[in-house]
Amino acid sequence: MSSFGPGVYLLIVVWSITLMLCWVSLRTGHYVGELAFLISLTVTLVLVWLPRGKSQSPLRCVRRAGRLPTTPVRFETIHVKNNAEFVSKVMNSSKPVIVNFHAEWCDPCKILTPKLQELIEPLNDLDLAVVDVEENADLVHTFEVVLSLD
Repeated sequence: MSSFGPGVYLLIVVWSITLMLCWVSLRTGHYVGELAFLISLTVTLVLVWLPRGKSQSPLRCVRRAGRLPTTPVRFETIHVKNNAEFVSKVMNSSKPVIVNFHAEWCDPCKILTPKLQELIEPLNDLDLAVVDVEENADLVHTFEVVLSLD
């Protein structure tokens, strides 16, 4: 089943008719196409600005649940030491986790890791996992990480 609402189909029909009327206007010299264009533009803007469905803001749902959460969720840097820790802390995490494969000898990594930490720190709903490629060869192989010695 299609995920488009009736408004999208209405827009397709309106703009199709507008294109035909513009073509007729070019052939006949009448201004029907310009009028159709203005009407189509108006219909499009009205449909874009109309509210859609029963969507609610996340705060409204939290207020209905009783109260706002009081404990702040903190950003976490996870230093992965082995496969089991990767599975438990990254794969089974309740929050999305960005995985950074890192090597001490890699100059770009020395720039990238602190920058990632700086960018992710203000985002409370995201964590960073740092995987040392020297200590976790199985993960490097599993995720097909390409190591460049250049």
